[in-house]
Amino acid sequence: MDKLRRLLCNGLDQFDSSFYPFLVLNKPTVGQKENLKWIKNMQFIRAINFYCIFDFDDYSNVDGLCFNYRNKMKSDMHSEDIFEDFSNRFTKLQASLGFPHDPKTVWVFANGRNDVQPVRPHYDIDSTSWSSEYLGIRDAVFFYSQIIPKRRAMFIFLLFSDDFVGLIETLNECILRFGWDRIIIITTEGYILTNLRKILVGEKRSSEEDITRRSVYGEGLQWEHICSTFCQAAGQSEEILKRIPVYSGGDGVAMDQHFQDAMTDLEVLSTTLCAGVSTLARHLLWEFHDRYRCAIIKRLTSNTVSNIFSLWQYKETSKRNPVLLLVDDLSDPDYFPQQLPKKIQNHFNKNKLQQQGTVCCVIICQRGIEEVQRKQTCSSPFIEYSETLRHKLTDEEIQWFETKFKQIENRKHSYRPDNLISFLILRKDFDSTYIRNTISELLTTIDEDSKKYELLSFVALISHYGNRSYNTKRVCIPVECCDEFIGTKYTKGKAWEFWEKNMVEDKKIFLIVEENRNYSTKYIHVFKEIRISHPSIAPVVLDVLTENKLSLSDLTLKFLESSVLTYNSVTASSIIEYKTKEMLKRRLKEEYNDKENTAYSPLIERITKDEGWKHAEKVLKKGLELFEDCYIYQTLSKLLSNNKQYDDAIKYAQESKKYASTIEEKGFCYQSLGLAMRDKFESNINDYVDIERSGCAIKSLLQAFELFLEARQCVENAGEISVLYCTHDILRTILLCCQFLLEKANFPAEINRKRLLTDPLYDLSELPDPWKEVKKTLTTLVSHGQYSFELIQRKLCFDPIYYSHDPQQLHRFHRRLHFEYPKLLNKFIQIFGDDNDEPPTDTLPEVIDEWHRRKVLSFMGNNYMDLYNRIYLQHRRKCMELERALSLCLEIRDHLVAIINKEVRDYINLVSVNFLLSSLKSSGVKRLSPLHSIKELIGFCQIASMTPGEYADQAYFFLSMMLWPTDEENKNVDIDLFKKTLNNLSIRKPKLFSKKKEQREMKGEHNITRPTPQFFLGHGKGLKKFCHRFDIYVKSSAGEQFDDGKIWHRENVRRKIRRVEGYIQYNQSWQYISVKSHMSSDNEVQIHKIRKCSIKSEEEVTFVRGFSIAGPIAYDVQLKRTTNLTVPQLLCMKIKLKHTITSQTANFLT
Repeated sequence: MDKLRRLLCNGLDQFDSSFYPFLVLNKPTVGQKENLKWIKNMQFIRAINFYCIFDFDDYSNVDGLCFNYRNKMKSDMHSEDIFEDFSNRFTKLQASLGFPHDPKTVWVFANGRNDVQPVRPHYDIDSTSWSSEYLGIRDAVFFYSQIIPKRRAMFIFLLFSDDFVGLIETLNECILRFGWDRIIIITTEGYILTNLRKILVGEKRSSEEDITRRSVYGEGLQWEHICSTFCQAAGQSEEILKRIPVYSGGDGVAMDQHFQDAMTDLEVLSTTLCAGVSTLARHLLWEFHDRYRCAIIKRLTSNTVSNIFSLWQYKETSKRNPVLLLVDDLSDPDYFPQQLPKKIQNHFNKNKLQQQGTVCCVIICQRGIEEVQRKQTCSSPFIEYSETLRHKLTDEEIQWFETKFKQIENRKHSYRPDNLISFLILRKDFDSTYIRNTISELLTTIDEDSKKYELLSFVALISHYGNRSYNTKRVCIPVECCDEFIGTKYTKGKAWEFWEKNMVEDKKIFLIVEENRNYSTKYIHVFKEIRISHPSIAPVVLDVLTENKLSLSDLTLKFLESSVLTYNSVTASSIIEYKTKEMLKRRLKEEYNDKENTAYSPLIERITKDEGWKHAEKVLKKGLELFEDCYIYQTLSKLLSNNKQYDDAIKYAQESKKYASTIEEKGFCYQSLGLAMRDKFESNINDYVDIERSGCAIKSLLQAFELFLEARQCVENAGEISVLYCTHDILRTILLCCQFLLEKANFPAEINRKRLLTDPLYDLSELPDPWKEVKKTLTTLVSHGQYSFELIQRKLCFDPIYYSHDPQQLHRFHRRLHFEYPKLLNKFIQIFGDDNDEPPTDTLPEVIDEWHRRKVLSFMGNNYMDLYNRIYLQHRRKCMELERALSLCLEIRDHLVAIINKEVRDYINLVSVNFLLSSLKSSGVKRLSPLHSIKELIGFCQIASMTPGEYADQAYFFLSMMLWPTDEENKNVDIDLFKKTLNNLSIRKPKLFSKKKEQREMKGEHNITRPTPQFFLGHGKGLKKFCHRFDIYVKSSAGEQFDDGKIWHRENVRRKIRRVEGYIQYNQSWQYISVKSHMSSDNEVQIHKIRKCSIKSEEEVTFVRGFSIAGPIAYDVQLKRTTNLTVPQLLCMKIKLKHTITSQTANFLT
């Protein structure tokens, strides 16, 4: 077995994960397939993730090894003809097999599959005839020779019989493409190898020496021994089926093969011994593995939560122990680890599971070189306990390090170099000066002209600048990427000696070669990586290098030109290319949970700052040569535009479109091109005032405007924030164009500039041709602008955008829009509003209606948000007199009433202004002309609700308030309309954006929307019973403040708000609020949204009732017996709240 282990492990202790293993199975005998012991001894097939298995048993999927051991979740079955003549479909074949992002084991039936259809003749025929029938096998070997490094391939032939039909031809093809040193032949019967040797030597295809050297056979060799050797080499127990604990104790239960395969996102710890654990967090998990079901979360996908609950429930009765989970340094997760508890809670509720205590404890281990103080990411009361451990040494630990350091200094035998740096850094508690001095001194021991010194610089470069984003994996380089760069050594009769095996001690201080434990969502097969020994080293190494030898741009160019990026397998190329592209293009943004915001990637930003933008340009252009990536093109375009190289910026933005692979990417390309064109116009605006030049310039600017429109349409599925970015660009371009026309362009005196923007029939015959071409587009600017303001209103007012990693933090661009919106609107009003108090002389209804709408715009009454933000909020802040506010509202109402052919938004604006007039009346207005009746307002809302869209949502929002039952007003209400209203609010959900993986990686934002309450139930009758949010808190963007219970107990707020009575109940974890009401046939109205309720027992409570565009919301839920109620006429309600997952971490771990 020593020879087999040596061949499998290539001279190492365990199987080398940098190798690409293939398995070739010849046809077993009938007796073997009927022998259960023999079948069991073949379980080692599952110990190694083979890239491909060539199976010559045409009944293997019926009663053979495929039937018994194929992992259905991680493999695909194919006949050999899928590979036939693949040259014209190479890329398509790669994708169909999952390369490079999700490669599964390909189980190839080399002699066909009799369970599908009768196989082609292949027995008792000569090898030439077989090869002509089964060309796919030859082409399959050739295919894999094109996508993996030949020196790191390993073909293992298992010979069960002397049925060599097709097998010898396959062996010869492997030898031809990969060489004898990549072949291992295993058999327990000497005669099988003798017969094989006779054929190969007789046909002069191989020498006896090669066959003997690469074969394992002999008397006494049993498949049982082979199985044991394989499992040991792979670091696995011989018992492939893992055992896990049960609540009742004992030895636990074995997970059946199907269940084990289904755990795609979890690495479940077995109760039996394993190869060991590597990190402190894994040691913690191992401490509990024999009492609790423990698992490492390998990746976060849509299947993860389902895997967790399957593990929790597997073969358990009604009582279950909690599951202990570890999230340890994940790669490119589909969502943030901090979101996992909420997703577990949602799954629990959705499936109405019975609660019996703690379900799981999640340990989230995120590495970082600095202590980062972050807000609590989950405000849910259902997460009972969370704890953040500081990455800082105690005084006792510092003393221990000093003592240990003295012991090392006096030690005569050598220390482990791969732990030295981490030890020294920890010893001085991450002191930056100490780190720099220590590393600078250690670097002097390495030959600066050596390849491995150069490799150190490359690893430091990509480790530091490819790993700056908070939401990214630890950066590494697959070892195979360095084979050509460093070189490998071959000794005849032994094996390839790869460079990483012989790395000298001084390099091991800085560089660590290890198996990848970063379980990416992309790569199922584990690979070997080389990485920097500690994150703190990389910037210091780079500083020393750039001070003494190369500039940062020169080092980057040297890396981009090196063989590290070439001659690799498809998978390794995907890894190194992805991180290299990220290094060139990914900015730091708080949207990604980073601590700072940068204009470019940290690498490009540093080069630009230290060496100038031209050096950054060289680096980006080299990146374009290598990758032809649309985002690198956009980054270069932005760099050039920011440095006034507009023509080149436009050129590269145009070229980026060629390399966009999705509709969303095309949208970002359109946006980049539009920005470059607009920047050029804005920078040279004074050069375009001449009437001849201005027409061409405006034409170009309007092309940018149309690009933004196209971009917005393309990015609709990329996320709401992407739509807002495009919308903002549309508005800025509209305003820039209009201001140029109104203030700068040298038109003849007889030209009416405003009519140029608003009148489609205005005669432009006296102007140059370009003006005639753009006339139609100019007159559409006002409608596009109004629609854009409506989109912004929806997000700023009704559905604000927050970060999923920090649900209390408004999105950065959202905050920016809050600041810029008034300025944009004022400019828009100046351009498209109407200051003329006299209606136009043209009596056409459409002309008069548009004049009324322009007047409404001038008075800031164009939508609900503007009415309340620009009038009522200013009044509440004492910036506008009550009489002035009242006068504006009356003017707006009169103009809206006067519109003959009302549009949907006119009806909603009428409802909004009536609500505002009611609020002003509550503020002390004594004399006020009659408002529209509630019945009339309900009619307006009904009309608006008939047209799907944002205004229909607003219509149902207002209806939900006007139809809401109170003890004082409960007669003559349309019950059917009320139920329809609540139903539409309940089914209204923010659009879910399903991003493709490549899009999610580049635009890696995970945002959420949370409806903001606009009104609360107060006292009084009619519209007076509603209290606007500005009556409570006079900040337009402070929706999160209402979640804070303190605000509801202020005396001035208590007088305005009506508290509602209710009762908390639990019903199979299903949460809803049931409002007792005679208006409903089942005597209840359901509320689904509750904010910050920490009460978990069935109790009588009171709460505040809020109204939002997503339906009713309950705030400040308090026990009735502890609430000091000072207001009469409480509305009786019954509340049912869902039960939830808790995470009693402290109790669980102790």
